[in-house]
Amino acid sequence: MRRLMLGAAFSLLTPLSGCADGASKNPPAEIAEACVSTALGNGVLYAPEWVKPMIGATSAISWEPVADRKVIFRSDTTNPLNGDVKQVSVLFAPTTSPVKTEAYCKGYYEPILVDVDGMEESPDALKRQLWYPHEMGLSHYNGRVPQGVPLTLEYAQ
Repeated sequence: MRRLMLGAAFSLLTPLSGCADGASKNPPAEIAEACVSTALGNGVLYAPEWVKPMIGATSAISWEPVADRKVIFRSDTTNPLNGDVKQVSVLFAPTTSPVKTEAYCKGYYEPILVDVDGMEESPDALKRQLWYPHEMGLSHYNGRVPQGVPLTLEYAQ
């Protein structure tokens, strides 16, 4: 039942966007330089960096603005071995009480709804799942994460 309610929530939000552009591979302006907190609340990443671990070589992604400055990020990743598709949708909403602030952030967002392959998942559970990929993506700073500048995730190829 919760799966149906979540799917309905995402489908109802989509037509409310009022945006002529609709979904795009690029994040809308309201979230492009806004920050999202990491799992332990000890850091923030720009939203496009925050979702990077959910994007693979075989992923089709989209960002879509919806009502009340909310934004949906979607990633459909195809497993090249068996053709299975993993679908992830995350609804981000602006927050006025971020866990951590940085001068370079142009607003703050937090995930409020998460859908993985049609099943609702806790936003906190998603943050915990992304903790390790976020930490690995920051490893290029060699333990000296700079302060006061936007952080980027980089992964060895």
